[in-house]
Amino acid sequence: MIHSGTDIWKDSAETEGNPRLALLPPTDLPSEIRLDGSESDAMRGLLHAFLSALDATEPAQRVAWIGALLAGLDQTFGTRAMQSADGPTGSAEVADFDGYFNVRRICGGPPAFALAHGMLQTAQAVLAPRGPDLPEAQLRIQIDGFASYARLLARICGLGELR
Repeated sequence: MIHSGTDIWKDSAETEGNPRLALLPPTDLPSEIRLDGSESDAMRGLLHAFLSALDATEPAQRVAWIGALLAGLDQTFGTRAMQSADGPTGSAEVADFDGYFNVRRICGGPPAFALAHGMLQTAQAVLAPRGPDLPEAQLRIQIDGFASYARLLARICGLGELR
């Protein structure tokens, strides 16, 4: 079933307060993605906005900005959770990983935006304001890693280098 509106990345577990990370199956991960003109513009804008959000000095502002990007992505691109009838989602190792990390494999919708959605979801969770248990230097390593991921996604999509 293809969802619409703000619930396109959600399933019943999320309505119970248990968010699930939406990821493509490993066999569907592309090494190159061709986007049409409007998709290229949308992806470039999304990735630039994400990099700007990562530059925010206040953690709450950073996470709110990423949340707004997720909300916009949710309203623009659709996908659906894979059902067993959709075919196997991978090996037992993949199933173990999915269960442990609370992953929901998805299909449908443009793959580039599914990858971006997973990146944004993870960044929002990892970069949420924390107490002193995450020193600033360690937080900076995480932020730099997400920026690298965004630049890699841009290259995979043929968008060239981002700032």
